[in-house]
Amino acid sequence: MMKEGFSTPESYSKKMGRREIEEGLMEYLSSPKSKEGLHPELADSFEAETTPEPLRRKDIEKEIEGFVDKNFEKVLPILLSGRLSHGELIKKLGITNEQIGLLGANYYIRTENGEPAIYQADEYNPEGRKISIDEYGEVSTSDLLALAYVKDAVRVDTQNEAERMGSKISHRYFLQSQNRYLCANDFGMRVWDEEEGRMAQGKADNVASFVNTVKHQLARIQENLNSVAYEQDRKIREEVSQEIPLPNYNDYENSDEYYAESSRCEQQIEQTVSKRVAQALSEQFTKNPGDKKLVLEAVPARKVRDHLHFNYDRIARKYGLVSDNAVADYENFKRYGHRKIERLLKKPSKKEKAGTSLQFLHSDFYKKPVIISGNFEIDQIVAEAKSGVRDIL
Repeated sequence: MMKEGFSTPESYSKKMGRREIEEGLMEYLSSPKSKEGLHPELADSFEAETTPEPLRRKDIEKEIEGFVDKNFEKVLPILLSGRLSHGELIKKLGITNEQIGLLGANYYIRTENGEPAIYQADEYNPEGRKISIDEYGEVSTSDLLALAYVKDAVRVDTQNEAERMGSKISHRYFLQSQNRYLCANDFGMRVWDEEEGRMAQGKADNVASFVNTVKHQLARIQENLNSVAYEQDRKIREEVSQEIPLPNYNDYENSDEYYAESSRCEQQIEQTVSKRVAQALSEQFTKNPGDKKLVLEAVPARKVRDHLHFNYDRIARKYGLVSDNAVADYENFKRYGHRKIERLLKKPSKKEKAGTSLQFLHSDFYKKPVIISGNFEIDQIVAEAKSGVRDIL
């Protein structure tokens, strides 16, 4: 004979308690976690590798311009001087091996004689070799500044026991300004596909490409800044070299002492020049806020000039000079096409020049301003573009 069972309040309470514990555990395991704590509201988006509204180039440009603007007094001396050692940059920017490791960079920090230095390991140097800031293609000022930006703007989230939860992704990168994770189809996260010959979707849990994009944006601003500072740097460097003369080799019996003193003087000169140029530019930008805006937004004049020959076909397409009829295209170019190309560079209006002391033009091709100096020949660039477009037609 079967007995009919009834739930008592006590057993019901225990069941509900277990259920709440299980639900709480599941939420804990599925919740993204950072150093700030759990983020259960991001559990669903943690799994979403793409976004219907990907970041565009101009979004990333504005992002980096905003970072430099916000930290301008701190990063100005760093951007101006390409000769600060890795150790000085690491200390100024507060970069750690933990941050480098999270970003998948192929270098690390090692301290020697109390000073941090950058080491890089490869197949020939498995233990790592020390690299200098001057080595071409190695870790540059903009590389380390890119890490500083990521430390400031990107939060690394992990998922507790991601594999157990059936997740394909163990960590994501949360872009604070956008209040969402960086996705595989965002500008900067995409990668070049050699086989397809085009940009392809990247990986949502790999931010190396994004850091490289940030680096290039910082290098662009650095190039603009050094172009603007060139004359002031030259003048101030002459003054400082008089104030801090380099030692005379003949005054030293020991060559090691001479080289040590030379190195000390050169470092002192660089630090003094960097400080004074930064101060002069800071005063200039306070007086002329449009100059600072130009430095942050402009495409470098060198790029406009030196990359021109890579873009003849794109220029022709931009101005509607290419069709299926090559003969007609060439005739149309001779009639009116060459005048269209004269739109490549345009002088700013009085209103656009307000608040600026720098000379600049508008690039119709890049849709950006170009800061110009004495060696930027407008007529020559336009003539070269006309000749290049005519040749491809």
